[in-house]
Amino acid sequence: MRRTQFTRTFISSVAVACTAVAVVPAVSGASPTSATALTATESQAALDQASALFAARANPNEAKRRSASSRLGTLSKQDSATSRRLVDDRFTQAVSDYRAWLQTRGEAYVDSSTFVDVLSSRTTQTGAVLRVRETTMLTYAKIRGDEPPETGYSAEHELVYKRSGTNGALTLTKDNQLEPSGLLPLGVAETFTSTKGANAKDQANPAPVVGAEVPSSTEQPSAPSTAKGTAPSLTTGQSALPVDGYNDTAMATYLEKYWTNYNQAYRSFDGVGGDCTNFVSQALRAGGWAMTGGSSGDYHYWWYKSSTQTKSWAAVDWWASYARSSGRTSALGNVWDLRLGDVLQIDRSKDGIKDHTMMVSYYSSKPYFTYHSINRNRRSMDQVLADWGAANYYAYRT
Repeated sequence: MRRTQFTRTFISSVAVACTAVAVVPAVSGASPTSATALTATESQAALDQASALFAARANPNEAKRRSASSRLGTLSKQDSATSRRLVDDRFTQAVSDYRAWLQTRGEAYVDSSTFVDVLSSRTTQTGAVLRVRETTMLTYAKIRGDEPPETGYSAEHELVYKRSGTNGALTLTKDNQLEPSGLLPLGVAETFTSTKGANAKDQANPAPVVGAEVPSSTEQPSAPSTAKGTAPSLTTGQSALPVDGYNDTAMATYLEKYWTNYNQAYRSFDGVGGDCTNFVSQALRAGGWAMTGGSSGDYHYWWYKSSTQTKSWAAVDWWASYARSSGRTSALGNVWDLRLGDVLQIDRSKDGIKDHTMMVSYYSSKPYFTYHSINRNRRSMDQVLADWGAANYYAYRT
């Protein structure tokens, strides 16, 4: 199901502007819903508080984080201890610890900015509930000098507000994190959410086995391998056609364009197994992979139509069976050898059924991945390995 965007707000540090949001039916188990919509002023106040909360968690600049936390307290008319509980000291400590580890890997950030999409809102007897999507971009510090400009993530939240004071102003009292935050490794982020970040495994309908497949090594080599084709990195103005005839830059450009705003020309598989492989297939098509006609249930074929598609288009293992049997990919022995337009698949529990598909959208000294379900932009190889831990990894040269 595609998400409906009612309003979108850009936040730099904690500034925000928005319009009124519509009321939608209440979720089962919530307080009874009123027929009264939030006013534009109430919507503004609600999103001001949300922006301050997200900035207080995400910004790598300590002064800006403190300013955002203070602003949250002022906006919500709560004391500093209450606003700190909302920001969640456990969460911010986990972020601090993770960033300290990333710095040992040569990765750090200097600033952040956040978009907030309001997906739905409803009033209750005691206040209001907003379902929002946070999209946060982190600016890379130039430690090596060749880092990408930014990395980003999106995550949905359910924000609970209560009315307080003589004027019944809305006060943010709770943030239910519905999707794992990109500020933490996936396994840690999941401990703060009510859902898991991995895509659903298709255990009832596994893909046919196409020969033995050996997991790729995750040990970082002392020196980078030979660059792929003629496009080793995606930089401003660069456009090169690799030696295999496929346009890796076009694939990467597609990923960067649609990582958070899904291409409406394709159906989304969020909520029905995950959209990761569908997104990779779209990018491969944008880069020159021609669709091959045949039975939708035969892994030798790969195509998409407005109402249906082959299993190999959208299912993780089925895509691998097609990619390997068609000769369009070759296995890489090490994940650090991945380059622009290459694909990485992950079997989180090492049970022989893969969970996730992602593609390299940027390369500079190391691969950076952009993918769906959950939505991430230019996530480094170090972060991907931290996300999935002791999984089996399968790297493919496209």
